[in-house]
Amino acid sequence: MKLENPWIATQCQSHSVQPNGLTTFLQEQYGQLGEDLILEAVLKTIFVREGRADDSLRYLEVGANHPIQTSNTYLFHRKWNARGVLVEANPQLIDALQQVRLRDLVLNVAVAPTGQGPEVDLVVAEHSELSSVDPGHVASFGSKGRVARTVRVPTIRLDELISIHFADGLDLLSIDIEGLDLQVLSEARLPVRPLCIVAEPSRHYQADAEKRFATTLGDKGYVEVARTEYNLVYIDRSRLPVGKSAIPPFRQPLETFDIFDTLIARHCVSPTAIFEAVERQADDPGFATARAAAERNVEHGEYSIADIYRTLQIQRGYSDETLHVLMQTELNEELANVVPIADNVARLGRDAVLITDMYLPPDAIRALLKAAGIATDLPIIQTSHGKRTGSVWRTLAQAGVECHHLGDSRHSDHDTCLHHGMRPELHNAAALSAAESRLFDAGFVDLPRALRSMRLMTRSAAIPQDLLRLQFEFNLPLLITFAALVRRHALSHGIERVLFAARDGLHLKLFYDALCDALGSGAPATYWHTSRVARTAGDPEYLDYCRANFSLTTLIVDLCGTGASLLRLFEDLNDDGARPQTVLCQKLDDPAQKESLTRDYRLDADAKLSVLNIVDGSFCPNEDLEMLNYVPHGMLQSVMRIGAEWFPVRAPYEFDANLRAAVAQQHAMIADAATHLRGVINSAAVAELEGRCEDVLHRLQAVVRTLEPQQRALRATVLQQHRSFEAQTRQRLAAARSR
Repeated sequence: MKLENPWIATQCQSHSVQPNGLTTFLQEQYGQLGEDLILEAVLKTIFVREGRADDSLRYLEVGANHPIQTSNTYLFHRKWNARGVLVEANPQLIDALQQVRLRDLVLNVAVAPTGQGPEVDLVVAEHSELSSVDPGHVASFGSKGRVARTVRVPTIRLDELISIHFADGLDLLSIDIEGLDLQVLSEARLPVRPLCIVAEPSRHYQADAEKRFATTLGDKGYVEVARTEYNLVYIDRSRLPVGKSAIPPFRQPLETFDIFDTLIARHCVSPTAIFEAVERQADDPGFATARAAAERNVEHGEYSIADIYRTLQIQRGYSDETLHVLMQTELNEELANVVPIADNVARLGRDAVLITDMYLPPDAIRALLKAAGIATDLPIIQTSHGKRTGSVWRTLAQAGVECHHLGDSRHSDHDTCLHHGMRPELHNAAALSAAESRLFDAGFVDLPRALRSMRLMTRSAAIPQDLLRLQFEFNLPLLITFAALVRRHALSHGIERVLFAARDGLHLKLFYDALCDALGSGAPATYWHTSRVARTAGDPEYLDYCRANFSLTTLIVDLCGTGASLLRLFEDLNDDGARPQTVLCQKLDDPAQKESLTRDYRLDADAKLSVLNIVDGSFCPNEDLEMLNYVPHGMLQSVMRIGAEWFPVRAPYEFDANLRAAVAQQHAMIADAATHLRGVINSAAVAELEGRCEDVLHRLQAVVRTLEPQQRALRATVLQQHRSFEAQTRQRLAAARSR
C-alpha cells in the first residue's frame, strides 16, 4: 500500500505554489516516532557495505507490548523478512504477539536487573504500555498510570537471554521496560554485541537521562547516532567506517551551557534597567541612553565593558575617577539583580562547560555565578560574539568536540550551534510569562519582576508543563494578590490573629507569611484545623477548640466557599459577641446551592453571615481553584486536646496513590515558590498590588481565559476523583446530620 504525502499538498496550497510532477509517498513505519525508519537507514548502510542480505537481520525486542503499533522491529519483520525474539512480561499481550509475529519467538518473561528473584511482581497499568516492575515509574504518569492489577511473572537477565538465543549474532536490541532500561543495560556484559541499541530514557523519571545513557553505553563502545522525543539510538562504534566522516572518539557529548538568561537572569529583567539604576544613583541624566549607544558603537568586534566605558568617557567627558565609579556601580547593580534559573542550574554537572557572549569581566561573571549558588570553578569560554557568529562552535567542531548545548537564544544558542554539528536545546524560562507580560504592559514594574524572579528560582522540573502554566501564570499570582489584600485588611481593622482554614487556605497562608516576613509587618497567622464536616457536626471538643481560637480581633480566611458551614459553626457556638470577621477570597453565591445548604445545615432562612469577599464565583471555575491548591493530607474529622495543644484528627487521604504523589509534588513546588518570594518581593511591589488590585485581578482573569487547554488537561487528570470525593463528603455530612 502506498499513500501520497498529504503535507506536501497542504503546504503547496497554503503557499500558492504548484507541486512538481513527482509522486511523493509516505514511508512505511510502525515505530512511535519513526525510530524504525532511523534504524532502517543506519542498518541498510552497514548491510550494503558488509554485503549482507536483509533477511539475515536478527533482532531482540524487550518490552514488545503490541505486535505492530509502536514496535521498533515490525518493519524489519514485515519488509525485511527478518526474525528475532520478542519479550513481553504482560501475559495478556502474548496471544496477539504470537498471532501476528509468526516467525518470531515470543517469551512471556520480565527482563529484570540484579536483585530480583526468579519471579517478580509486574504492575499492570490500564494503559498497558506503561506497565512496569517498578511501581514508582507507573505512578510517575499520574492518572495515565492508573493500576489495573498486579501479576507474578518469571524473570530473566539480559545477558542470559542474548547468550541463549543469539549465539550467531544480534543486529538490533530494542529495549523499553519502563524506567529500568538504564539499569539493565548498565549491568549487562553483552556476551554478543548488538550492532544497534534503541532504548527509552524515561526523561521525566530519571534526571540527566541522556547523559547517563551516554556514559553507560559509551563505556561499552557505543555512540549515539539519533534521538527522538521518546528514544535514543546507539550504534557499535567498531562498526562505523574509519575516516574523516567517523564520529570522533568521545564517549559522550560535552555538556555546555549559556550563562545569561539560561543559568542566571536579572531581577530587573533587562540590561536597560541596570543602566537606568546607575543613572539614578549617579544622578547623571542621559547616562542610560548614552551607555546603550556606547555598546552599539563597539559591538562590531571583540569588546569588553572597559571598551564600552572608554567610548562613554570620550562622548561625555568623564574623568578617570568618575568612569571607574560608574563602571563599578554597574557591576554592583548586576550583582544585586542576579537570579538563578533553578531548573537549569540543577542540570549542571561537574564536567559542564559554560559558553557566553558577554562583555563583563571574568571575575564579575564568576561573582554572579557564586551569588546564584553555581560552582565558580567550571570552565568558561567567553567571547563577545563567538556564539552569535558561530566562530566558537566552528572552533569546537574543528577540535572534534561535540556539544549538547543549553541556551535561550534562537540564533546564538540554537541556529549557529546546529549549523556546526552541535546538539542545541532551547530553554526560554527567562522570557516573561503571560501574566508578567500583561502586568508590565499595564505599567506595573516591581510586581511582575517579583513574580518572574520567584518563578525562575523555583524548582519545577517534575511538574507537567500544563500545570506549571496554570500555577505560575494564574494561581500563584492570584494567591499573592489575595494574601496582600488579607494583610492590608488585617492591618487596617485591628486584627491580632489570622486563621487560615485548612485545607484550601494552606498555600494562601504560605504567601501571606512570606509577605509579612518580607515587609516586616502583618498580623500573625495560624493554620486553622477545619473542614465542612467538623464545622457542621457540632462536636463539643471541636467547638471548644474554636472557642479557644476565636475573638473579635480574629480574622478567618478561606480560599473559597459559600460561608454556610461557617454560619452553622457560629450558631452552634452560640457566642455572637466573640464571632470573628470572615474573608472568603472567592465567595460562591449560587441561589440554588444556598437554598440546599440552608436546608442541609438546618440554618435559619434569614440567617446572614457578614463576609468580605475579593472575587465572586464568576471570576474563575471554583473547582479549578480548589484542584490547584490541593494539599497532601486528609480532611479534618475533629480535634483532640493533649495538654495545652490541639491536634488534628484527619480522615485517610481521599485520592489514589498517583494523585497523592502529584499533589505532594505540587505542594512542595508552591512551598518553594513562597520561600523565594520572601527574597524578591518588596514594599514597592506590594504597593503596586494594593493600589491597583482590581487591575491585577482583571488581568489575571484575562490570562486564565487563555489557559483553557491547560484547564482541560487539569480536569481530565483530577476532576473525576475530585467530584467523587465531593459526593462522598455530602453523603458523610448527611449521615452525620441524621444521627
